[in-house]
Amino acid sequence: MKVLYLVSPDELFTASLAESLVLLGAEVEVWRGWKPEEAARERPDAFLLGPFAGPLDLFHPVVEVAALLPKDVPLLAVGLGMVAWARGLGAQVAPAPGAPQGMAKDVRHDGRGIFRGLPSPFSAGRYDLYHVLREGLPGELIISAQGEDGALLGLRRRDSLQEGILFHPESYLTSKGPDLLAQFLNLDRMRKERGA
Repeated sequence: MKVLYLVSPDELFTASLAESLVLLGAEVEVWRGWKPEEAARERPDAFLLGPFAGPLDLFHPVVEVAALLPKDVPLLAVGLGMVAWARGLGAQVAPAPGAPQGMAKDVRHDGRGIFRGLPSPFSAGRYDLYHVLREGLPGELIISAQGEDGALLGLRRRDSLQEGILFHPESYLTSKGPDLLAQFLNLDRMRKERGA
């Protein structure tokens, strides 16, 4: 399957996340310096957003593209990619001073979508710079995972195949990272089976 990976020009974690998907059998095409309208015209098997580096204000393309991407194509927004994606769908976000940085912390989830079949909790590598706020969360976003500290670590867009996670599945600190990414790739297979 083909995954279109939308990243910022200076992102350093691109290779490790792309390699993780390639090892699972995906064909990954990395786009840098992309424009929202260009990405929205594409029809890959799945989209991957982020993680990104730098201040959130630099991620206008992700904020803008969030509402443009087709809801029936699987999407996984990672790290600050989730924050910008959620912001583009109307969520409020804020800096996360004192939040975990480079630490393995428990993630509790709802067992659906990309979390299907995974134990709850499992440990995951967190590098939080911003959080999506629970207050005023748009109705189309469902909380799918949370941290011990109450941080929203997973979001799912209602009636879609779009998901976001604040932690990093490619990190060695994430015990079930490969399994979660495999579930992401499975979303495309499930979509095609439903359409058959």
